[in-house]
Amino acid sequence: MTDGDWLKFNDWKMKRRFQTAYPDNFSFHMAIYPNHWAADIPEQLDFHMKNFKIAAPIPEEWNHISPFPSFEVLGYSVAVESSQSPIVLMEKLAPDVLKVRCKPFIPDGPVLKDDKMTITTPAISKGQETFEIINYNIASDEITRNTITSSESGSLHLSLDGGGHILGLNNKSVKRKPMLQLATNQDQTYFYFEEGVRNNLDLKLINLGLETARHVVITASSADPYIKFTDSLILVDELASGAKVDLQKVFEFSAREYVDTMYISSLNLEISIDGQDMGTRKIFFYPVPRSPYITQSEIIVLDGRTVEEVPIFRQGPNEVNYVAISGGQGNGNGILEPGEEALIYVKLPQGMGPKDVNTFHRTQLMNYQQNPYVHVESLDYLEKFSQAGATSVATPITLSEDCPENQELELWLKVESLYNDKDDPTSNATIYAQKDYYRKVKLKVNVR
Repeated sequence: MTDGDWLKFNDWKMKRRFQTAYPDNFSFHMAIYPNHWAADIPEQLDFHMKNFKIAAPIPEEWNHISPFPSFEVLGYSVAVESSQSPIVLMEKLAPDVLKVRCKPFIPDGPVLKDDKMTITTPAISKGQETFEIINYNIASDEITRNTITSSESGSLHLSLDGGGHILGLNNKSVKRKPMLQLATNQDQTYFYFEEGVRNNLDLKLINLGLETARHVVITASSADPYIKFTDSLILVDELASGAKVDLQKVFEFSAREYVDTMYISSLNLEISIDGQDMGTRKIFFYPVPRSPYITQSEIIVLDGRTVEEVPIFRQGPNEVNYVAISGGQGNGNGILEPGEEALIYVKLPQGMGPKDVNTFHRTQLMNYQQNPYVHVESLDYLEKFSQAGATSVATPITLSEDCPENQELELWLKVESLYNDKDDPTSNATIYAQKDYYRKVKLKVNVR
């Protein structure tokens, strides 16, 4: 990695994410060079040559992301049909457990519901053996079963409808066993936990195997020394084959104090049956500062309208410009109504830049999974907004057709602030930096 200009910020962010995901198997090389061009090239090449020589056998557990609807990976052939261009996420969670789903964007886009997927596995058995597939549909929260026969070569051909799936591939020719997996609501990938409050998780425990699981213990821990659990243990007496149990508001803990926008932490959830380890689920989250409530006078709702003379900070010249902003789809009255899509801007009294005062900023909605009347189907990108830095990203919010009249929504918003720091003491080049602020607002919608 390199230490100058925008690369410093991006490499710093990438390093933190990989270090959190793979704390025991991650190495990196940072070129300490405070200028605008590449440095330390011989050392960086040596680093890559050394690491590429390390043998990497196929692990029992792996994950793969494909921007293509048809692909092959590690002996699996996958083909998807969808009304949208899907990003396909595939995970081998255990030797006999496969997770697949399609999203319009990642990490926390909604699981697509109208896709059709076919998967041909590599040879996982002797030919012509019977498998019972226990299928948990992520979107519908339902479990179904069906029986199929492997091909002469021992592969399985799976045809799946939309909604995303966690599959237990049970070979009926071998000993029956329980297979437990933890799922988050609507496949939420990243979580946000406020400092100074008690946080918890909502999870589902699913048995995808053919045998009842008894004396199940789930233990929560974290490598982060600032995570303090008040409740780190769950006991489940038994869970039948093909059954699930909702675990609501479990593993109460307090998060560390807010550090910075890019700090990411994790929780480890270890599952055991009768004292035998059955695997670990990792939950990634961002510790964030307390999020104050703001009033509707401090936001702009773009529902197909244009608002003139809005103070916007431009981080290239580091100055405030009064410009027209447009966005969303609707009647343009500034009130979110059923079927409309809106972009929300939030006013910050002070952004990241010293001159960024009383300006409006684009936002991302963080709690749409918890709101039954709000959907986020895409991301809105503002290219070149941050010069060579991070692309500006916002979430268009769609209000459901069935939203009641005069509904009040509690929205938790991540507010983006960008700044070109020419005076950063760690670099002779400009640092293209980003900071996220967090705000909550009670927004009246479908007003009649």
